[in-house]
Amino acid sequence: MLKRQRFKCIIFYIADPVAHVSQAFREHLLRYALSSIVLPSSTDDDTTGDESARDALSYLHMLNECASTSEKHMNMSSAVGDDQVAKWWVAVGMVAVYWLQGEDEAAERFYSTVESVPKSLWNAEYVGIS
Repeated sequence: MLKRQRFKCIIFYIADPVAHVSQAFREHLLRYALSSIVLPSSTDDDTTGDESARDALSYLHMLNECASTSEKHMNMSSAVGDDQVAKWWVAVGMVAVYWLQGEDEAAERFYSTVESVPKSLWNAEYVGIS
């Protein structure tokens, strides 16, 4: 019975184009945030990487908002709900940005979230980001 209920939720999610667009947008924000962290801008004006850190923080804040509002706009909390995976990635990104800026105390606020990896990631197979 559990499998059947779960299957129905998955089918409902697959058939919802708004859910797909929302997920794609969150992945887009994550990609840009991580790119800003890993590949800092190399402009002459930004020798310290502050601009890249600001960009990364901006993308991470947007991603966190989108992950939090996903359950408010979709009436299928059992299928989607709060996007815990996106929120976990936000915490990982925040720790990385704050470490790079030497702000260890600010990074510590996100340690507990990073340490509690969502179950869906433990059970997920590797899927490359294209």
